[in-house]
Amino acid sequence: MHDQKREGQFLSPTYPGVYPKNLSCQYRFLGKKGQRVRLEFMDFDLFYGGPHCPFDYIKVYDGASDQDPLIATYCGQQRNLMVYSSGENLFVQFNTLKRTADSQNR
Repeated sequence: MHDQKREGQFLSPTYPGVYPKNLSCQYRFLGKKGQRVRLEFMDFDLFYGGPHCPFDYIKVYDGASDQDPLIATYCGQQRNLMVYSSGENLFVQFNTLKRTADSQNR
């Protein structure tokens, strides 16, 4: 059964606590023909390993899977981050590395 809502929210596991290491989450947003998806991050705080986001990151794709065009990769702290699809679907990947560094990101 699909949850068909026009708007809603999604959270990382254990939010607002520290998110787990070695994580791989996918979120697929499917709209209706002629619609666009707007994704607004209200609280974005990932481990920052540099501008190319080699460690923990969120990748947003313009379509229903990671085979569609990549819109951008995000990490670190972002403020007022809003992402729009060009069509009715948007795909989000959230990956964290298994590492020993103790971080308090949420």
